[in-house]
Amino acid sequence: MKEKMLTSIGKITKKESLISIDFEQKCDALILESSQPFPGYHGITLPADKPLALYLVLKSNHTDEEIIRAIQKIKNGKTFVHFDGAPGTIDMNRKKVTVIRIKDAGYKDIPALLGKFANQGFVFAKYKETPAFDTLIKITKYFKIKEIDDGIFVDLTEKCFHYIKIPVLPDWETFEDITKKIKYNIEDNNFDAALCSMYNQEGLIDFIRIFDENSGKNKMSYIKNKYLDQINKI
Repeated sequence: MKEKMLTSIGKITKKESLISIDFEQKCDALILESSQPFPGYHGITLPADKPLALYLVLKSNHTDEEIIRAIQKIKNGKTFVHFDGAPGTIDMNRKKVTVIRIKDAGYKDIPALLGKFANQGFVFAKYKETPAFDTLIKITKYFKIKEIDDGIFVDLTEKCFHYIKIPVLPDWETFEDITKKIKYNIEDNNFDAALCSMYNQEGLIDFIRIFDENSGKNKMSYIKNKYLDQINKI
């Protein structure tokens, strides 16, 4: 098989439970954290001082381009905060809300990052204690993946992510039903699944993103066949 590489911008759609976090009066912005990252996967090791992802909730909507340019400017400026940022949206209080997803930064770095974004003209929603709620999260990000088997790709920056190429992108409800059905009928069902689309020169390519810290070709091939069987019935 000829090796295929894809470096692209795209969008991840996933469902997680988010909850507000309080920085002990150091800032009054509404910041959400996943109460259970990768809910379909059990046994993930979480660092004590660094969250997997935080979501800075903006007061008003902004375009992906506005947020990406601000992230780029902050990274190119005089800052000692290492972070990965990406624009996104969540469903909250029956409306779509713009967020900035932050990864690879410690909790202690967030107040400084908030100040950097405020200097770029971003206004954050005010902190309000928010119980955990389930929501669809859509994140626009850069991908670098390599095909390791027919229709199966591995993430070159985060090896625990694999991508299964699919012929059509189902709506979230259908995808969730398919995933539940597959997990119910296979023995090794410890993985988390999300939807993903990436651009290439012809348009959009659709994928299922699989998170599994211990996955290999055999398991991914088995999961791929199960998903394709179900998707082809839509």
